[in-house]
Amino acid sequence: MFQTGRVMEPFFERAASEQVRIAYAEGEEPRVLRAVQQVLDSHLATPILIGRPDVLRKRIDELGLRFSIDSDVEV
Repeated sequence: MFQTGRVMEPFFERAASEQVRIAYAEGEEPRVLRAVQQVLDSHLATPILIGRPDVLRKRIDELGLRFSIDSDVEV
């Protein structure tokens, strides 16, 4: 696992420096929301979640995630 991280490091650095936007079509799914948290923590991209804002807010709260659709991601 450590060697894999070292190999991927240049890709992560480049992604972070370019600040791309990534759209997540299944934005209401828990796995997707957890992945968005990791992307935000790593500063790799600006996530765009596709989904109903009220459902997104509820699921983010239920999962205990540290981001908000009002300030951290686009909907």
